[in-house]
Amino acid sequence: MKPVRLLLAIFPLALLLAAGLPAWAIIPGVVPPTPPTGIWSGLNLSYVYDRGGASGVAVGSNYILTVRHGAGYTAFYDAVNVYTVAQVYYAPTEVDPINNPLNLPPDLALARVTPSLPAYYNRYGGPYSFTDDLIAAGWGYNGTTGTLSGVDYYSQTGGGGLSWGSNRPTAAFPADVGGTYYNHMLEMDFSLSDGFQTPYECGVGSGDSGGAVFIETSPGNWYLTGILETRDTRQDPPLDADLNQFDTDYAIDLRYYNAWIDSIVFVPEPASGLCFMLFSVCLLRRRPRAPSRMCGV
Repeated sequence: MKPVRLLLAIFPLALLLAAGLPAWAIIPGVVPPTPPTGIWSGLNLSYVYDRGGASGVAVGSNYILTVRHGAGYTAFYDAVNVYTVAQVYYAPTEVDPINNPLNLPPDLALARVTPSLPAYYNRYGGPYSFTDDLIAAGWGYNGTTGTLSGVDYYSQTGGGGLSWGSNRPTAAFPADVGGTYYNHMLEMDFSLSDGFQTPYECGVGSGDSGGAVFIETSPGNWYLTGILETRDTRQDPPLDADLNQFDTDYAIDLRYYNAWIDSIVFVPEPASGLCFMLFSVCLLRRRPRAPSRMCGV
């Protein structure tokens, strides 16, 4: 398997996909089934949430990972439930004088929410291959795609809601994002006709920021590996002004941020620590042959 190339130079990216920008979404050349079926049927998208102009992904029983940019952090939604934000944590700035001379922070935020989430995704920490199929999912607007003079384009049709599509990794590199954020990025080339084409090849757009990128490690086993961030709109020649062109999707590569996420998500809550101490006392004070007792708070 051919590994993804690693670009060491900073690659400036200018456009973030949050509310207020031209709205488009995860819309492929062929619309995929919802929920995913066939070879995708093991992927449950129920824990990708709407943030009202952005998206978020469950990574703990009370934690949703999203981007810093875009709408405020007040609540996350699915089709039925509302999860209120109680606290927000921001990924720490990476000290890198060569690639990050401006000390820009990562575009990642971790929201602690109530009530507890029904489930969350495990995260990936391994390598990528050009042959890996990735699934992107987010709550952006709907649209259509096509090709004009050999260049892919999209056109918004309105609507919105949770949608998904497929892609493949083409590069991984550190990036200065518009002079505002510095991330380790995963690049996914979007084209309806190139060698990286996948069955439901997709582009991502406004409202999808903070959405999920999944990788399948074995049949039916999907792991969260990226958070949707931005797109590249540079084309040569340019398209008409009313067709906002695109050819590349970008996600934040979570392999570089898993340790930070773990440091927050897996720290025991005070009540859990108290329960552990009380349980220990119960064990120490148990009498021989006494009936079993449960201790909790």
